[in-house]
This record gives sequence, C-alpha cells and structure tokens, in this order.
Amino acid sequence: MTKTMIMQAAVPLFLVLLPIGLGVTAAFAMINVPGLGMLFNSICGWIPVVNPLVTIISVKAYRDVIKLWLIKCFQINLPRRIIIAPSIVVVAKK
Repeated sequence: MTKTMIMQAAVPLFLVLLPIGLGVTAAFAMINVPGLGMLFNSICGWIPVVNPLVTIISVKAYRDVIKLWLIKCFQINLPRRIIIAPSIVVVAKK
C-alpha cells in the first residue's frame, strides 16, 4: 500500500512540476514557443487519468480483476498449467 501511495504522490510531481519548471525556465531564457502553454496545460490534465491507472497497476487485487475482465472481453484462451507437487525420494541406507 505504501508503494502505491508513493507512486500516486510522484505522479503530480512529474505531470505538474516538470511542465511548470520547463515553462518558467523558458520564460527566464526568453524562449517563445507558440503553443507551449497549451502543451503544458494538457500534460497537467492527465493527472486524473494517470493516478487511477497507477492504483490499478500497483494493487494486485485490482490488477487481477482487470486481467480477468480483459481475458473474458477478448476471449483469450490461456494455456492450462499443470502443477506437479515435488516428490520426496527416500533412500534406505544399508
């Protein structure tokens, strides 16, 4: 659970602070790129999409439900696995 929360906290750092930092750097360097502000705003708009995806990918129970749903939706036939329990061989000493 802690890893999920750390990743959810890191997403806004990359999707908000990075574009803002690049925009401020471009402003101080007097670099005028048309449409750069719209690009940065659209990147910031992805936070509501990426945060739930981080949760779905990182929490095993959610990930398993999504896998099962995709398998049913696309009718994927997975190969059957045969699990053989390890056997113990006892050698009698003479």
